[in-house]
Amino acid sequence: MSSPYVIVLTDAEDQTLAARVASGRTAHRDRLRAQIVLAAARGGSNTEIAEQLPLGVDAVRRWRRRFATATGERLSPWPVVTGSLLGVLGMAGYLWRRHPRLRRSFDQAPLGAEVPSPPHPPGGPPAT
Repeated sequence: MSSPYVIVLTDAEDQTLAARVASGRTAHRDRLRAQIVLAAARGGSNTEIAEQLPLGVDAVRRWRRRFATATGERLSPWPVVTGSLLGVLGMAGYLWRRHPRLRRSFDQAPLGAEVPSPPHPPGGPPAT
């Protein structure tokens, strides 16, 4: 069965994807994604592409759909993700979703609620 997502590449997109496949410095996942898109643009079915690459049909289907339905610059959804801040934010999101007790504790007492504000001297706040 053919996919409803037909991929037609511009010359620039084809060259960029081919360079990603050929480069030894491209991340493995980006190389696989580029191979999926190139094979789909050349008319391969999801099953044929999955047999050629070490992937399941669902992964091929997902990346064909993502590329075909992308708006704007279609090669930009593949950023290089690095840095420790992303790991911290990802873990915070995971904990927030998975641990309702943690979420309840934040809902009951907002941050800073346990610290009273300092008293001002008689006559109001100090003049600056």
